[in-house]
Amino acid sequence: MISSAQEQHGGDGRLTFVNAKAEDLSFIEDESVDLVTAAQSAHWFDYEHLWPELARTLKRGGSAAFWYPSLTHEIDEYSAVPTRNLGQYWEQPGRSILQDHLQSRVYYVGDHYSTTGPNPAIRLTPGASEEMREVILRKIMTWRELENYLRTWSALHTFHAKHPEDRDHADGDIVQRFMRRLKEGVTDELKSPSDQVEVESPLALIMIKKAL
Repeated sequence: MISSAQEQHGGDGRLTFVNAKAEDLSFIEDESVDLVTAAQSAHWFDYEHLWPELARTLKRGGSAAFWYPSLTHEIDEYSAVPTRNLGQYWEQPGRSILQDHLQSRVYYVGDHYSTTGPNPAIRLTPGASEEMREVILRKIMTWRELENYLRTWSALHTFHAKHPEDRDHADGDIVQRFMRRLKEGVTDELKSPSDQVEVESPLALIMIKKAL
């Protein structure tokens, strides 16, 4: 991932990429950072050790923002259902923490998830002040970019390590088969690898600010 980032963004010298744990930011000076962000990694953090590092490195009034995106319903089902697809190949407990949205009190999930019934996707805390809002995170990408993104998932690499024969499946590997299922409801004019699609990401947010 760092090699890919350096190829795409490291050439102008404005960005530096470092391989380090979030809980050990020893390469960053005290009170030198304005903003810390994290997305599809924050559910792995050891917060007992992370908070002191953020308190040390953030400037007075500095902020931290972590977001926990899910994905458009079909992609989320492909990634999460334990008994099929890639659901059982994610590392735990991080994936479960991500799927539970850290029990956030504000859910930017629109109508993607049920909050009622015998098995609600999000369990609201009785008596808590909680809100359900429209999805605010969307991304336009080509079919090719979407497939490339799906191929970065650690669950896919674990799946192929356990099922190497899938790479030579007559109908393509699990990603290619899933991409075909996604395109089933799309007209032929919009199935080219360069055609664009919109992916919605139901979202939970954690935002903090260091005292002045």
